[in-house]
Amino acid sequence: MLQEGLYEQVIHELLAKQLEHDTQFDKVVDSIDEAEAFQVLTAYVSEVLQKGLFHLQGSKESLKAQIALCNDIIALVRKATCDAQYEPSAIDDRAQQLLALFHKQNSPYALTKESIPRPVTSLSASSLFTGSVHEPRLHVEFQKEIQSSDR
Repeated sequence: MLQEGLYEQVIHELLAKQLEHDTQFDKVVDSIDEAEAFQVLTAYVSEVLQKGLFHLQGSKESLKAQIALCNDIIALVRKATCDAQYEPSAIDDRAQQLLALFHKQNSPYALTKESIPRPVTSLSASSLFTGSVHEPRLHVEFQKEIQSSDR
């Protein structure tokens, strides 16, 4: 059901049908600006992909299925663009993330083999610090971030 408000929503098939049959609202629709299309479409596809990957969770082979879906998308991008830079972009089957990289000789972590202090919250995703007892404390996250930053 459509609700009154301001939108910056890509019109997908379901929304197009809803807009077509709705007589209760005046609609303001505009074409996607060609110069900004890659950003607008990336945001939309990212949202769809995130929901799809979430939907794949829970099965025995869910991580493999998620990686396979992502690799299929990467292959489509490679094919559509004919750009060789996407050739080595497929996600490795081992499903790992690189979390740090240090020189073997000039790093305090290489000498002590201590674990690296890492914030609980990721820098690559936004986090809301509410002060709840069960959530990380902002000052503790800052301390860990400072400890793990370049010196």
